[in-house]
Amino acid sequence: MSVISDGENATRLLNDEFLQRVLNELREDYKNRIMQTQRGDQELRDEIYFDFQAIKRFEEKLKTYRDRKTFLKKRVI
Repeated sequence: MSVISDGENATRLLNDEFLQRVLNELREDYKNRIMQTQRGDQELRDEIYFDFQAIKRFEEKLKTYRDRKTFLKKRVI
C-alpha cells in the first residue's frame, strides 16, 4: 500500500458513521465500567483504562495515516 491509499482508507474509516458510533459506544462503556468499580479494585481499573487508551491509539493512528497523505500531497504540489 502507498501513503496515499493508506491515507484515503484512514479518511474513509474516520468518516464512517458506523465505526464512529461503535467507537463512541465503546468509550461510553469503558467510562461506565470504570465508574462502577470499587476504589480498591486497581487492577480492574487499570485494565479498563488500558482498553480505553487502545481505542484512542487506534483513532490517533488513523489520523496519522490521514495526515501523512495530506502532508505528502502538499509537498508534491
